[in-house]
Amino acid sequence: MLSETSRKLLVKIGVSALVEQSGFYPCNDEKQMLAESVVTLFPSLKIKMEEENEGFEHFYDPVSHSGFIEMRLRNLQRKLHDDQRRYQRKRSRISASSGVSITLDITAEGEEDSTQEWTTVIKRVKPSPENLNTIKLGMEKTYSNRRLWIANTSPTVQEIFEQYPRFVDMPYLVRTSCVLHVFC
Repeated sequence: MLSETSRKLLVKIGVSALVEQSGFYPCNDEKQMLAESVVTLFPSLKIKMEEENEGFEHFYDPVSHSGFIEMRLRNLQRKLHDDQRRYQRKRSRISASSGVSITLDITAEGEEDSTQEWTTVIKRVKPSPENLNTIKLGMEKTYSNRRLWIANTSPTVQEIFEQYPRFVDMPYLVRTSCVLHVFC
């Protein structure tokens, strides 16, 4: 049985090897392969919660993009220099006394943000304080498409919640003054 400290060290070593091989942004298959390898080498670390669960998902869950491996990669990515990042951050800060909020614009290098990609992101990203800005940005990026979809197909509220589940998880995304604006 590994202690928590040993497990953290194991993840750190595994992620370091993965970064050496694939860079700071490895694909999902590589992260999943690392997670599967860890529980194969250390069967006592396998945690099977549900029938569909294979036991490695606490190291890396390909559906929710979470787990120890993903967390370690994100911590490494957070410390990268701007020239090493896949995404460029542009921040404009204005003094708090002026009442203007901080704006954050995230763009992918050489890629155009597609509505479908943002819809997938907001469906899969778990609501948490760390993911709030991403979810809000995704909701902004999908706004026009959402309005068009609602206007053309007149979906039920249930269908809207299935397509955009963050409205259920994070009801404060829908301000009462703009409920009609969002759903109509």
